[in-house]
Amino acid sequence: MKIFFLTYCLLLSSLSLFAFDSISSTIQKAVVYPNGATVHRIAKIEVPKGNTTLIIHQLPLNIQESSINIWLPKGVLLLSHNFKKQFIDINKIQLALTKKHQTVADSIAVIDLQITTLEGQEYILNENRKLSGNEQDAFTVAELRALNAFYGEEMLLIKQQLFQLGLEKRQLKTNLAAINAQRNQDGQTTAKGEGQLLLEVSSNIARSVNIDFSYFTAQAGWIPTYDLRVEGGQSNIEISYKASVFQNTGEDWNQIQLSLSNAEPTIDYSLPELSPYYLNFNNYYTTTTSFTSISGVIRGTVYDDNNEVLIGATVMVKGTNIGTSTNIDGEFVLNVPTGSKYLDISYTGYNDTEIPITHRQLIARLNDNGMALDEVVVTGYASRSKVERDYTPKKQQALPTKIARSQTSFSYNIDVPYSIPSTTNRKSVLIKTEKVAADFEYIAMPKITETAFLTAKIDDWQSLDLLAGTANIFLDNKYAGQTFLENKPLEDAYILSLGKDDEVFVKRTLQKDYQRQRFIGGNKEETRKWVIEVRNNKTTTITIRVMDQFPISKNGAIKISVEEISNAVQNKEEGLLTWTTTLAARQQWSSLLTYKVKYPKDKRLIVD
Repeated sequence: MKIFFLTYCLLLSSLSLFAFDSISSTIQKAVVYPNGATVHRIAKIEVPKGNTTLIIHQLPLNIQESSINIWLPKGVLLLSHNFKKQFIDINKIQLALTKKHQTVADSIAVIDLQITTLEGQEYILNENRKLSGNEQDAFTVAELRALNAFYGEEMLLIKQQLFQLGLEKRQLKTNLAAINAQRNQDGQTTAKGEGQLLLEVSSNIARSVNIDFSYFTAQAGWIPTYDLRVEGGQSNIEISYKASVFQNTGEDWNQIQLSLSNAEPTIDYSLPELSPYYLNFNNYYTTTTSFTSISGVIRGTVYDDNNEVLIGATVMVKGTNIGTSTNIDGEFVLNVPTGSKYLDISYTGYNDTEIPITHRQLIARLNDNGMALDEVVVTGYASRSKVERDYTPKKQQALPTKIARSQTSFSYNIDVPYSIPSTTNRKSVLIKTEKVAADFEYIAMPKITETAFLTAKIDDWQSLDLLAGTANIFLDNKYAGQTFLENKPLEDAYILSLGKDDEVFVKRTLQKDYQRQRFIGGNKEETRKWVIEVRNNKTTTITIRVMDQFPISKNGAIKISVEEISNAVQNKEEGLLTWTTTLAARQQWSSLLTYKVKYPKDKRLIVD
């Protein structure tokens, strides 16, 4: 008896070592990055005394295993953990769905036969009811009443049966559509199943515990966007911070704590090494940083030099045949292999460009000319979209949000539970709204475009926590166009373009009387005289900065002399001229720019 008891105890002990409890978990919090998200979950379980193996099931398949982090309460020791993927045979699912599809289709066919039969009976009843006058005289009143009662009962029964069959057929068609949708979805899926987290734990007593764990998934992300609102007569800009958030992890995030972080956890931040710098003839100098090597899914937007999105631009990973095209919003998504450094971007009628893959969210711009004045710090011209869009000036309600800062990043923590369904569509989240003091000024570059752009200068803009992203501009509660906010950490002030103003007239005219040539010995001398005019047709006073340029020689045989600049501030090294003036309502201003160019008469030179 004693031997039996000892054997029984050993058997129970061995079973406790290999006991498996399958448990579920719920999502409590998600920290979403520009590319990817860290998901925090909690599982509640009864843990027996001793060693136990637990299986937390129904997890996404796309979990990055190395990112799994587990927290257990005191008294419970984590011995080991392992993540595995439990796949389902898609072919078996398809076969089962096909059989189910056939069963439902057969049921619909049977109902159609029943409906046809009942409709035939209904026809016969209607035909028999059609009695002529002589035939009616053959029946007594009592017999006619009985005949009508019989007809009414039979017809009512047929109508009820037809109605019920119609309901059943409608439901079967709904089921059939759902089966077809499932078949199509599974047919496009190469892997279907669930992730499972296996935990081996040891507890000194039996207890009820909460198991907290987190993991990283690349199937989520967010893009910052903004609304900029300026009302006439005000000295500030209202900036609405918005996030375009998505997640397609395969499960909905229902009523969770949501945080939006600007961190990039997928980038390798290893410290670079400084190699010896050797000088030699025909040498070249390159800069490399190991932490900018990015692989996996990247996203981006392609613009032209007027800040319009380019639809159908070709985006290729340099040196490979991996590529894609931009969609209707100028956006692209690309899976970049390890070791890739550059993207080649091209579009018909624009200069090809090459951009380094330094972030998971990229911005590219293509231009169709090499015009000067690139040094002017105006963050993109706001422009009206080529595609008409419905921008309703309704204000979205901002969510209660707190900013949490770490040493290298910050995050917006939403203070109310939030839900984001698993889908490829993006969801707009209004994070906060701030009013920022700004100095408004018009800027005109009539050599490029005879347009005056309203700009706003924002001091101490680093404190605004602005991230790179597109911004919709609303002037006096009307949509005026789009611009792009860029992160410029080394600049004290931020100059933001708010779009053109048609009530400020700008013109640059070449005086033909001064467009003359003369020959001096072996040289030719050409004179150019430009008149620049600005008129304020607004009912308010404005300050405007007009920018132009004179040519700069890169050849000793070409001599340039500036004759007239009308008190402009000039940068001789870059050939830039700047006039700043204040114009009252309906007031006009003009300036002159005159320069001479002398060069050998046997040479050809285009003087503009």
